[in-house]
Amino acid sequence: EAQERHAEAMKGLPDIPSANAPSAQPAPAKSNEIPEKLKQAMIEDGLPLPGQNQPQGQAMEQPSGPTEIVIKSNPANVLQGRAKQEYIAKIDYNTKLYEADQNMKSGNYRKAEQLYSQLIQEKQSKYVLNNLLKAMTHNGRVSDISYVARLHRKSIDADSVSDVALEMNKAGYSDKALAFLSDFSGIPGSGTIYYTAGVIQDSKHNYRLAETAYAKALKLAPSEQYFSYAAARNKDIQNKYSEAAELYKQTVVLDTDSS
Repeated sequence: EAQERHAEAMKGLPDIPSANAPSAQPAPAKSNEIPEKLKQAMIEDGLPLPGQNQPQGQAMEQPSGPTEIVIKSNPANVLQGRAKQEYIAKIDYNTKLYEADQNMKSGNYRKAEQLYSQLIQEKQSKYVLNNLLKAMTHNGRVSDISYVARLHRKSIDADSVSDVALEMNKAGYSDKALAFLSDFSGIPGSGTIYYTAGVIQDSKHNYRLAETAYAKALKLAPSEQYFSYAAARNKDIQNKYSEAAELYKQTVVLDTDSS
C-alpha cells in the first residue's frame, strides 16, 4: 500500500537517473571563436585573448597618477579682470597693425595712415610713426609731417628722420624733405641727418650744398666711413681731386680700422 501511494506521488515527475545510468550529453556550447583578423590585431597590441589568463608576474599597467585632461581654449575665456583686458587689447593692437601693414604694402595709403594714426595714439612706436609719416608722404600730406613727428618726439630718432626724408625725396618732395631734416638737425645722431641732406642735394645736382652737408656730417661723426666716402665722391665730381684723394685715403683708413 505504501509503495502504491509513493508511485502515485511520483507520477508526472521527471525520472531521476540512477548512478549506473549513462550520463546525458551536455548541450553544445556556443562557439567563442573570434575572427582571425581581430585575433591577430589583439596579439599585435598585446591584448589577452578571451579565456587567456594574464601571465604571472606581469600586472596590468596602471596610470602612475591622476589623469590630466588638457583643454585648449582661448586665453580670453580663461583670463579674468585686468589680465583679460590687457590680453584682448594686445590682440586688437596686433590685428590692427597687421591690417595697416597690409594696406601699406598694397598701396592703400589712406587706410594705412588711418590705422597707423590710431595705433600711435595707443602706444608710442618708432616703427608705427615711421610708417605713418611715409603713408602721409604718399597721401601728399607732407606739410604736416614735421608737426606729427614733433607730437611723437619720443618715437623718433635720427635714423627714422633720415628714412622718412629719403622717402619724401623719392616721392618728389625733395624741398620738403630737406626742410624736414632741418627741423630735426639738433637731435642726437644728427650726423646722419646732415649726411642724408647731402645725399638729397647730390640727387638734385646741388653739389656745393651737398659738400657743405657732408662736411657737417663728418664733423659730427668723423669715424663714419660712409660719410667720408660720400664727401670724397662729391669732391671728385666737382674736380677737387686733391681734396677728394685725402678723403678717399681717410675712407680706406676707417675701413682698415673697422675690420
